[in-house]
Amino acid sequence: SGNLNVVPFEALITAPVSQLMRPATWEYWGINKTISYASSATIFQFVQHRTPFHSDLQNALIMAPYFSGGVKSVATDDFVSRIRSDFFTPLPHTGEEALAIAQSLDGKAFSGTECSVDDFLKKAEHNKVLHLATHASSGSPGLPAFISFQPVADKWHSSMLFDSDIY
Repeated sequence: SGNLNVVPFEALITAPVSQLMRPATWEYWGINKTISYASSATIFQFVQHRTPFHSDLQNALIMAPYFSGGVKSVATDDFVSRIRSDFFTPLPHTGEEALAIAQSLDGKAFSGTECSVDDFLKKAEHNKVLHLATHASSGSPGLPAFISFQPVADKWHSSMLFDSDIY
């Protein structure tokens, strides 16, 4: 735990560097390794023992719940309005991003009001790849990690998918 979660282990150098100005020539630990990251041992264990993908899964689910500035109108109190407007600024290019990725992966793209937490939870398990173009936080003391989705009127709190909701 602690700061080890930010160390890019695949970038550790395994041999003396002879050409300091040419990092492409350096020998990195991760070059010939398969690396998996997980935010906890529980998730790592789950991933290691999960059942393989079934052929009936769709290729990809891409969601871009970008915020177009109407966030304050759906929040229910001043604190929430301030938090959402301060941290969740509009992401104007995520709609284009979602369409491009969907085309590339032969998947389905959703944006705006089609991207609530409930929409994500209903569709996610039926896809091989999930791409979320949105705001998120890895957490901090007093604030758990979360992914932010499109807010639903009178349900501001349901627009965040917390790590504890996933596993």
